[in-house]
Amino acid sequence: MSFDPCSFLYDAATTRNAETFEHSIAGRPVIIVQSMAGAGYVLRSNSENYHKELWPFRQVMGATRLTESSADWRRMEAVTQSYLAGFDADRLAAAANEHASDLADRLLQTEDRGRLDQFAIDIATIRVLAETLLDGRLSDQAGEFAADMHVMLDYAASYAFIARDSRPDIDRDTIRNLAKARHRMMTRLSAVRSDLPAGDNLLTALDGADRSGDAGVMFQHELMMLFAAGSDTSAAAVGWCCQGLAENQAVQSAIRQELSGLERRQLCDPSVLNRLPWLNGFIEETLRLFPPIPFLGRQAQSADTINGHPVQRDQLVFVSIVGIHRDAGSWLNADQFSAERHGIAGSRAARAIPFSTGPRICGGARFAMLELKAVMATLISKLRFEPSGLDPGPFQWRISMRRRLDHPVTVKPAR
Repeated sequence: MSFDPCSFLYDAATTRNAETFEHSIAGRPVIIVQSMAGAGYVLRSNSENYHKELWPFRQVMGATRLTESSADWRRMEAVTQSYLAGFDADRLAAAANEHASDLADRLLQTEDRGRLDQFAIDIATIRVLAETLLDGRLSDQAGEFAADMHVMLDYAASYAFIARDSRPDIDRDTIRNLAKARHRMMTRLSAVRSDLPAGDNLLTALDGADRSGDAGVMFQHELMMLFAAGSDTSAAAVGWCCQGLAENQAVQSAIRQELSGLERRQLCDPSVLNRLPWLNGFIEETLRLFPPIPFLGRQAQSADTINGHPVQRDQLVFVSIVGIHRDAGSWLNADQFSAERHGIAGSRAARAIPFSTGPRICGGARFAMLELKAVMATLISKLRFEPSGLDPGPFQWRISMRRRLDHPVTVKPAR
């Protein structure tokens, strides 16, 4: 992928702060929206005119609630949303604590590397999701699952900014590797389908919807995208939080002090995790400055105007979460890290939208936030994060935003 969307968005947030403007990406004129007002218009009040634009991910993983729009999306969303919203919070927090404890041990084994082991984080978040929503299925295959997921997401991301009707040259080895990864993924998910848990749950709901054909749901496709949109973005968020701790030692110390009197069972208690101001403020500020989903792609269904800027039918619109979160008119010292701006000592900043807004807001936002709190509370209680001094390297985008070389962070025992 020659176009680096993350670097472009961070540069635009600085040089054209809060502006709505047109920019050519791979020869296509794209409208960039960097204000909350513009985001509210595209994602809320006129959302029916702006359909999701994720066609490369649809080709690789199939049509799912993540990729579809309007009536198709509503039918798919109706099948799974009650399970994503009604998850067992105690089970999630316990699974996050358990796998974050294992992750801490794994990270300590690579402390001399000078870079965070992002792949280990990927494995941990896959296991948390699998144990909370899939009754443990696929948890023991998390490493292989993550590796194949990376192949598929990397391929889709590499074609995300070209026109659908273009015919780019594609390396045969790349296609061969993609086909093998997808075949292995489909085989694993088919095995899950042959051993469904009893009762009313996400898996049986997907199986029933697939068999009926009424909602346009395919069991394997929906689960693939669940992991891509769920565990992959959560893993990216954990990585950015670890970098944030390394770069903000005073905040790290404040959170560790906040956790110091808690027993392990309390680190698994959602009501306790939700009442830790330093931990919660830190996570919210990390998601503001480094949103795992840096932008939301939409395609206009008819001509329109956004913030006074004309939009043509079929034109792409990128709602820049990066730009909105660094709007100097909404955030004091917008480029500076400040956990205190998120409710600590009674202060409260403008609203961030790391999980989008409007009818297409992330259906797993509550799940993701509780998982992130439980994982980070456990990691901070066991580890100390420090900058390694290595070059952070370029961004990497494949639905979620990461560092291509992994974060330049060293981990050491907390005590």
